[in-house]
Amino acid sequence: MADQVIKDDGTKQPFEAEKIRDSIEDAAEAAGLSEPEAKKLSEELGARVVVRTLEKDIVPTSEIRQFILAELDKIRPAAAEAWRQYEKTKKR
Repeated sequence: MADQVIKDDGTKQPFEAEKIRDSIEDAAEAAGLSEPEAKKLSEELGARVVVRTLEKDIVPTSEIRQFILAELDKIRPAAAEAWRQYEKTKKR
């Protein structure tokens, strides 16, 4: 698993799998999934992110985001859309 992430502004922070799972869970709940469904999705997809970063020391958050959105587009498109909508409001 990666030790650090590089944020969009170039800063480095520790890689925290829990933050990734929380973001996925929030998007899933915003898309209308029940809390247990959202938790299950976040655990499964969060584990895939960790596996994907096993060979890297540092990973850009943009790469993590792209991977998550691609996976959500396949398995839970509404959750992917909720994630994108949140990002739009966050950038304002």
